[in-house]
Amino acid sequence: MLQKRSDAYLWWLNLAEAAVKRDDYETAARFYRYVAVHFGLLNDIDNQKKFAIKAGECYFNAGKKLWNNNKPLKALLLCIKASYCFRDGRDEQRAEKCNSIIERYYDSIRRDGIINSCRDAHDLKRIGDYFVNHNLEKSIECYEAAAEKAFEAGKLNLSGSLYGILGECYMALKRYE
Repeated sequence: MLQKRSDAYLWWLNLAEAAVKRDDYETAARFYRYVAVHFGLLNDIDNQKKFAIKAGECYFNAGKKLWNNNKPLKALLLCIKASYCFRDGRDEQRAEKCNSIIERYYDSIRRDGIINSCRDAHDLKRIGDYFVNHNLEKSIECYEAAAEKAFEAGKLNLSGSLYGILGECYMALKRYE
């Protein structure tokens, strides 16, 4: 057990570095996020940014690895996490690079019909949440698919919530059909 609660971040940091050595970038990213949050709570902004960027790098590497292993939906979701981490770390250049890759991945996934075959409404919602700030048309596509999947799975509260979000997206586009 840890001697002090303040030493917990050292444990997470060691776990993250061990995961990087194993090429388990997704696990490393999760632990780097813990460290970033730790420093954020201490109001140590420089270290918070530093570890947010490290988490972003790991999420990006994990996404790239999954894309190459033909797991495009999971790769897209990890690149979205990477983009958020880079923004948290105030690294706009890498965040913009992630954004262009996310657009390319999404277009490829949509063209291949993977969006329609996705079974998890929550994953589609996460993609829609990302696109709300970038491309409302793509966001609407994801929310519609997510709402339908949730309805089919009997998750009526989730489905209703997603249809409400869809309405807000259409209002933002001034489409009131």
